[in-house]
Amino acid sequence: MSCISIGVDLAWTRKNITGIALMNEKLEIIKHAVVMTDSQILRLCENTHADRKIVCIDAPLVFPEDAYAIRGCENQIRMHGIRILPVQRNFFMRRFGCLRGMELRQKLENRGFVLSTAQVRNQIIEVYPHATWKIVLGKVPKYKNTGSAKKAVAMETLLSKLRELNIKCIEHMDVQSAETPHLLDAIMCAYAGILHVQGKTRVVGDEKTGFIVY
Repeated sequence: MSCISIGVDLAWTRKNITGIALMNEKLEIIKHAVVMTDSQILRLCENTHADRKIVCIDAPLVFPEDAYAIRGCENQIRMHGIRILPVQRNFFMRRFGCLRGMELRQKLENRGFVLSTAQVRNQIIEVYPHATWKIVLGKVPKYKNTGSAKKAVAMETLLSKLRELNIKCIEHMDVQSAETPHLLDAIMCAYAGILHVQGKTRVVGDEKTGFIVY
């Protein structure tokens, strides 16, 4: 049975670019791109043909009803020594004016995808690529919001690790491109999806108040 994992490094505001990577069960990157709109993301998800699709989104997809509550899944990840920002519905509305991850999740659900930690045919999960990078690398080099020279070295480190993981079709990625950090995170989102299908991930939180797979 064919499986495609669609990694989405979702920008929390629609003014910034979103990285997308499509990975099959052989760990081949069959497509990667940067996009701006929800429509572009949805089109890629719908037009990808496979027996099973898992959409792996790096953004909060579920919030507690209390607008000021911090999600338990972030607290659990911090307990495992992984850095992560606390997430509140109120913060997102004040800072970004939307809950983009949750809105994208709802649009996918309207198209037949299901938010679930269990194994289902057309699935949505929330992922956190930094946590997956930390598991495979130990120490994650700073590859965003840093100088170009340091960023290029960090990009090479990340690409080298992807090659060690036997992830294929990444030979032509440009370490100097501003798009590459988003694409690498999208690839790691997709990789987490493949690992989840194989039963090799950790899940923290729940579907009611928010969960993260890594």
